[in-house]
Amino acid sequence: MTEAHAAADRLGGAGVLPDHELRAAVAAGWISAPTPPGDDQFQPASLDLRLGPLAYQLRASFLPFSAPVQQRLDGNGDLVIDRLSLSEGATLSRGSVYLVPLLESLVLPPHVRGRSNPKSTTGRLDIFTRVITDRTPRFDEIAPGYRGQLYLEISPQSFPVRVHAGASLNQLRLLMGDGAIDDGLLRRVYSDQPLLFDDDDRPVPVERATFNDGLCMGIDLSGRATDGIIGYRAHPNPPAVDLARVGHYDPAEFWEPIKRPGRDAYILEANRFYILVSKERIRVPPDFAAEMVVYDAGAGEIRTHYAGF
Repeated sequence: MTEAHAAADRLGGAGVLPDHELRAAVAAGWISAPTPPGDDQFQPASLDLRLGPLAYQLRASFLPFSAPVQQRLDGNGDLVIDRLSLSEGATLSRGSVYLVPLLESLVLPPHVRGRSNPKSTTGRLDIFTRVITDRTPRFDEIAPGYRGQLYLEISPQSFPVRVHAGASLNQLRLLMGDGAIDDGLLRRVYSDQPLLFDDDDRPVPVERATFNDGLCMGIDLSGRATDGIIGYRAHPNPPAVDLARVGHYDPAEFWEPIKRPGRDAYILEANRFYILVSKERIRVPPDFAAEMVVYDAGAGEIRTHYAGF
């Protein structure tokens, strides 16, 4: 038995539900929708969620705490600015806040909870999204045994975006117990199955890996494997992006390439959005699911990513 299999066994059934268990959850009625989830919504350890036909433009973000979300939307005349139909698509403005009831709703058993994250395509477009549920004090956290509707807050930051009902901007994970592993066990898993690789697909030795409440990765400022480009910065005055038109746009309309700096450092401008190339590649064993840390004050006053799953 490998260390990875042994670690999974020691968790005693706790952890993230994989795709075949998510399909079983749909069949059992834990996840439901007017149109059942399609095969393309199931990812290895998460389910893509779909926008409903109506969006609310809000004055500001909010958490419902002790109230149902819909009650806050219907009962507070100062909260909702406008209602937008997404049936034929609608353009969401940069810096504005919108709330969309999702097609999927939940009836979770008491031992199952949920977590939500933006999809990677959503994160790469600097679309800030997070889920809220009825009577919750936290974003993106779905309480064990939750029964009710899911709502997605959407706030485009760098690009105006056009969205349609049925589009998927975020994803859901279902979890049982505490499946997190500590650095000691993570190091043993890495020793058995390397997790990080260099540009030539060679394993990074465990002695060179940095463990600090997880596995640390860096930014590649050399540009060696990317023709001298270390990343991209969002254009300050871009056109709108229709999320349904995949492969349609010229990237140069939206992104400024960043060339390799003359020294081993690069200064980020405040209030600009960057996509940078990682120094390492990662490979997750099939018995595990990984999640990136959104914000770590110890590593800097900066949000490092949107899509953690």
